[in-house]
Amino acid sequence: MKKILILIVFCLSIYESKMLFSQNTNEKNSKIKNVIVMIPDGTSTSILSIARWYQYYLDNSKQSLAFDSLNCGMVKTHSSNVPIGDSAPTSSWYATGVASKSGFVATYPPKDSINDLVYINPKKQFQPLLTVLEAAKLSGKKTGLVFTCEFPHATPADFSAHSYSRGDYDAISKQMVYNNIDVVFGGGEKFIKQDERDYLKNNGWDTIFNDYSRFKSTDNDKVWALFGAKDLPFDIDRNPLKIPSLSEMTAKALSVLSKNNDKGFFMMVEGSKVDWAAHSNDPVGIITEFLAFNKAVETVLKFTNSGSGETVVVILPDHGNSGISLGNKNSNKSYDELTLSQIIDPLLKWKLTAEGFSKKILQNSSDDSIKYYFKKYYTDGEISPSELVSVKNSVLKGKYGICDEVAKIIASKTYIGFTTTGHTGEDVFLAVYNPYKDRPTGIIRGDAVNKYLCKMLGNINLSDSTEKYFQPHNILFKGLKSEVVQEKDDIILKVTNNEKILEIPAYKNIAFLNGKAIKLNSVTVYVDLNNTFYLPESLGNLIK
Repeated sequence: MKKILILIVFCLSIYESKMLFSQNTNEKNSKIKNVIVMIPDGTSTSILSIARWYQYYLDNSKQSLAFDSLNCGMVKTHSSNVPIGDSAPTSSWYATGVASKSGFVATYPPKDSINDLVYINPKKQFQPLLTVLEAAKLSGKKTGLVFTCEFPHATPADFSAHSYSRGDYDAISKQMVYNNIDVVFGGGEKFIKQDERDYLKNNGWDTIFNDYSRFKSTDNDKVWALFGAKDLPFDIDRNPLKIPSLSEMTAKALSVLSKNNDKGFFMMVEGSKVDWAAHSNDPVGIITEFLAFNKAVETVLKFTNSGSGETVVVILPDHGNSGISLGNKNSNKSYDELTLSQIIDPLLKWKLTAEGFSKKILQNSSDDSIKYYFKKYYTDGEISPSELVSVKNSVLKGKYGICDEVAKIIASKTYIGFTTTGHTGEDVFLAVYNPYKDRPTGIIRGDAVNKYLCKMLGNINLSDSTEKYFQPHNILFKGLKSEVVQEKDDIILKVTNNEKILEIPAYKNIAFLNGKAIKLNSVTVYVDLNNTFYLPESLGNLIK
């Protein structure tokens, strides 16, 4: 009975998608050259209300967020087999059109017969799925990624790499480098290896690491710029003389991608650390980081206004987080008597996020130092004896332990509530700018978001493209001798046919026929769970 219900839901979703995109169809969409996806990671819808009031309190001329007038619907986000999604499969759904399971990056999931919420074809498990960024690149468009986390993290990876394990940074970073993305701005300098740096530099990229001055001045057509060993600091913790804001990185990316470009571009921008602050239940971090994302949206919309109707912008979170609410149990008044100043003033007293405090305390965790940090970065300036003890005890747990403890202190003095430190399963907002008013509306799923992106990119067919660029090697080279071998740091597929020897390294865009290098338009992917390489079908003709 359950299988029948799932099939019915699946068929209805296809019908709804066809109805959705048959409406408002406009020939002017053919003029669209640029598609920008903007994701505030882990942003529950209530954050919009809180941030809007916070912004208004600071400047009452700002009564709206940058995208308020563009809101057009809601998106159901979930994994292939559970209602509450992890970032990897939820962003992957937008990027590929296929729902997947926790930890999977642009990769087809295995079937979970008991729990699947969508139809899953067991024959396709672990197959890499071509993304909208990869398809845009193959069509001749420039591509870009901008984010505040480390570059191999789930959401940037979802658009540019493939793995069943979001934590496999070695495989993911290599794919992101060899996927020839024109612009990559964010964090994670320690994750890019020397040979990957050499590849970028030798193939025309300006590679910038922790150099804000060079970042601002570069006029190269292709740029990788990474700041910080791992993630970027939260916006209010950031040194603006050394590290660019999300808005600055977005503006620079737009400048690079639009220069001398007739075919247009695809870009994904992620406000990565709204999610991280939500995991810590840090209201100051959540609000200020979301407003930093809002500034990036302002930057993008300014770019669209200066253009000639060539850009579509899709703004949506990948999932909710923390169960954040405007109002909690701290009030000694009735909830409907709390004034705006009573709600916002306690938040404005904090000059650092909980993470910012934790980094200071890790430098020196003596009682006097902790008291000093609170006096310097907290307007009320006092930490109670019991709070001091709790912070001291958290030091042994490292940065995240301190961060969580400080966040508890911050939240206890505000009127912002939380129900969990994990993701939540509510629908998320959808906002779309389309100069010709062709927008999805209502409550849709991640696959409908992907269909819209594909439509705006020229009606690309990701399913057919996946089959073209990610063929299992045992099918592609059927009847030929093939083996997977480990050579130094590379996993290599060797295929032999008489005197022809084809060698294909995993996660790169190159193959070798009898030692001669052959450049590929896409990356190769190796999956150890089934000992299979997934490759472009064009390789089959080289050796047969």
